[in-house]
Amino acid sequence: MSLIEKLKLPNDIKKLSDTELAILAKDIRQLILDTVISNGGHLASNLGVVELTLALYKVFDFPKDKLIFDVGHQCYTHKILSGRLDKFSSLRKKDGLSGFPKREESPYDSFNTGHSSSALSIACGFMRAKKLSSENFEIISVIGDGSLTGGLIFEALNDSGNIGEKQIIVLNDNSMSISKNVGAMSNYLLRLHNSSFYNSLKGSVSKTFSGMKFGKIDAVKVLENLKKRIKYAVQGGLPFDQFNLKYFGPIDGHNFKELINVLETAKKEKNSVIIHVVTKKGRGYLPAEINPDKYHGISASKCGDKKDCEEKTGEFENSNETFSEVFGKTLTEMAEKNRKIVAVTAAMSDGTGLTFFQNKFPERFFDVGIAEAHAVTMSAAMSLSGYKPYFAVYSSFLQRGFDELLLDVCMQNLPVTFCIDRAGIVGEDGETHQGIFDLSYLMMIPNLTVCAPKDAQELKDVLKFSENFNAPLAIRYPKGYSKCYKNKNKIEYSKWEKLTSDSNIYLLAVGAKMVEIAFKTSKLLKEKNILSTVVNCLFVKPFDIELLKSLKDKYVFTFEDNVVSGGFGANISLFLNSNNINCTVNNFAFPDKFISHASVSEIYEMNNLTSKNIALKIEKIIKK
Repeated sequence: MSLIEKLKLPNDIKKLSDTELAILAKDIRQLILDTVISNGGHLASNLGVVELTLALYKVFDFPKDKLIFDVGHQCYTHKILSGRLDKFSSLRKKDGLSGFPKREESPYDSFNTGHSSSALSIACGFMRAKKLSSENFEIISVIGDGSLTGGLIFEALNDSGNIGEKQIIVLNDNSMSISKNVGAMSNYLLRLHNSSFYNSLKGSVSKTFSGMKFGKIDAVKVLENLKKRIKYAVQGGLPFDQFNLKYFGPIDGHNFKELINVLETAKKEKNSVIIHVVTKKGRGYLPAEINPDKYHGISASKCGDKKDCEEKTGEFENSNETFSEVFGKTLTEMAEKNRKIVAVTAAMSDGTGLTFFQNKFPERFFDVGIAEAHAVTMSAAMSLSGYKPYFAVYSSFLQRGFDELLLDVCMQNLPVTFCIDRAGIVGEDGETHQGIFDLSYLMMIPNLTVCAPKDAQELKDVLKFSENFNAPLAIRYPKGYSKCYKNKNKIEYSKWEKLTSDSNIYLLAVGAKMVEIAFKTSKLLKEKNILSTVVNCLFVKPFDIELLKSLKDKYVFTFEDNVVSGGFGANISLFLNSNNINCTVNNFAFPDKFISHASVSEIYEMNNLTSKNIALKIEKIIKK
């Protein structure tokens, strides 16, 4: 029996020696590795924080003390230690443990997190509540070095100094976010890593002058200003001091003695502190240590997304490339002929397929770190300077740049192309990552054209169309492998494509996943002698007005992988009603709620959006 099985977690952790903690850390790493290989999940980031999380549990009293994980995908050890060991095998599965902190699961999860750079704003809220209630508890935020590229964290740091309450910030520095970190803050932390001279000097000074006095003043206090001057000279600046944070570090994030000592010291401090902990992403699993970006998030099976593409219906063939790969390769090919094309990412070069572009044109590739809002506005300015920016971003992350998209790009009608990856359902990452809200806010923005290609070839064609499109453009596509439809339609602005022959029933489908479902629905209806016309609505905005006007007295069914409110179907219904086009309209979309984690197929089944369920509903409506 392993040590992890013998312990009554979390209380028994406080009794363990450093040696026993090391054994426990090994057991936990193996459990995380086995579970993630089986279920999928965030591997490298979780393997890197095992010792740090154990040390936090040894020193602090959770859940009385508040533990906040920025981003949240590094919380697996925390879940194991907080009484969820027996459920850990259900990680990321339907009705199982979430891969992120979730208050509904446990009182140990103090706040639901899923995106970067929000932890310190959360901490400010807890600090103010603590002050108002006069309660006594510690507030500990674990933030990554990549989080420091997000502006929200500096807004919180600026505010926290005004509160008059203590917080403890643990800066987990593994030199990675998802892609390799970039920017001035990353370089600053690197200088801190290399300041062994300063750290050894600091220790020597403290030992030498301990107990000595200059007159009536403690010599160590007198030397505090000297220490800061040494720090400034050796490390090149004091950004943390400017926010009234006492700095400790760098600390070896895999050394229990160092971790526990510094956390105990921070606990005794009366004022706010920041502890700079250096860890190795993927620690204990060599492939993840060598390639932490490749093992940031892994699927349970590499063919998991492809499996959904194996059913042959006669209308399409399977592709061996994901949409991300098709995008990256196509943009690279375009950039070979057009030197004005530039690619922008927010720490997601590999995930969005831009590695191809980065390797071929490093001087035209810009990774701004986890700073989506900044990426949007920067792209706007580059377009004004004659360049053609393509900002590749996950759907759920583009939400963070809404104001900039609205005012800095679209209000000025600037030709920035947004390549929106992971649109629709992404599955096991859950509520914070499902891309089911983008159509609702994209469709409301003036001057913005929105496209959703049905397959890999159409994505290529839309990208080539975008090169000479002199206005804001959003191209959305899902996670996973693409299909290749037999229909090859020349792109004409705002025009839709009929994929089957005319009938009295129209299935208006948006995007790859929904066109596929519409095709399968049409096939099931045909088996019951109900003919339907499948329409690929490539241009989600603007509409194909001519086609919509032809739908008088028809049955119209819209298909979209977005919430129903404000989406494609809702806007179609509004248009038909406003223009007195009398027809029966029904919308198939996700309900207005946050979609929890499960596999993609399970989520569609849970929400009655499978072709079988939809075909039954359409049959009932037609017969009625």
